[in-house]
Amino acid sequence: MTDEKRQHPRFEINQLVELDMGRETFVHADAVNLSAGGILCKTDEQVDPYTKLFLMMTLNLQNRERIIKCEGLVVRSEKAGDQWDTGISITSMDEASRKIFEEFIGHRMH
Repeated sequence: MTDEKRQHPRFEINQLVELDMGRETFVHADAVNLSAGGILCKTDEQVDPYTKLFLMMTLNLQNRERIIKCEGLVVRSEKAGDQWDTGISITSMDEASRKIFEEFIGHRMH
């Protein structure tokens, strides 16, 4: 974590994420960090800010892989070398995914 003033603490992760923007193809992303409010990913292509998307990722929780599904909104997309830093605000999540997500974040805080 950094000394930045953020609403939610961020936790480094190394995770492949699938981003679906309602097109026929998915954008593959590598998650860099995760917080209760969002996720930062590295993508090979720019995703326009304010793009609504669906994302799926696997979280390792108590030595078990658990898949979460949620919806998000791209809040920033900045060129970083040969990739893009893509910040996504999580806007909604089904109850089962929320439970897994909150447990994952809770374990990181302790």
